[in-house]
Amino acid sequence: MIENIILLCSDITKGMKSYGPKAFIPIGRPKQPLIIHQLQKLKKIYSKKVNIFIVIGFEKEKFIKTLDQYKQLQDNVHIVWHKEYNTTNSAYAMLLALKKINNGNTLVIQNGIISEYRPKDSNISAVPILNTKQQLKNKTYTFNIGVTTQSNLPKYLFYDLDNKWSELLYIADRDLDSVKSLGETHTIKHRFLFEFINLMIENKIMLTTEKISPTQIRKIHNHKNK
Repeated sequence: MIENIILLCSDITKGMKSYGPKAFIPIGRPKQPLIIHQLQKLKKIYSKKVNIFIVIGFEKEKFIKTLDQYKQLQDNVHIVWHKEYNTTNSAYAMLLALKKINNGNTLVIQNGIISEYRPKDSNISAVPILNTKQQLKNKTYTFNIGVTTQSNLPKYLFYDLDNKWSELLYIADRDLDSVKSLGETHTIKHRFLFEFINLMIENKIMLTTEKISPTQIRKIHNHKNK
């Protein structure tokens, strides 16, 4: 069971600076901002009671104004203001949200990802990876970060490896304090999320890889690539 969800939406995505945050790309029918579609999906899939932490930075006022238009989605939604969004990376944005969470299984979702992932074992932190064969058939799933695995354990994450990372990180409740401590005792301001995962592995935080179907995840591309 997932009690907390972190949406990392603070960065200025490449190719999106003039358009605005990726979270405002209109999708679906009727067309709505991506962030609204995400919130509706998350509350339906996981639970209306799940705590959702949205890390915002770039165009903060636009986020707040948009969310104010959807009062029915605001229960258990918490805004985390990331004032250093222009000079830091996703690992630091995640840590800001983790500091607001005291306990509970937590799913971290990168900007522009719509997820229906549920961990098979909620007691073990996991790096969900996409089924490679299915991924290659569908250009929608062209992630650049790969995962080298040994047995079911993630060994290394970097560019152009065979098993593609789904841009999700699941943190089991038992690892929550260790992950927060790791972020507070290491220099992570300029690390991406996949680099933080490597840091978790190096520091012996128990992680597993979990293969998921592309039907469990959808990536919304930058506006100029649509």
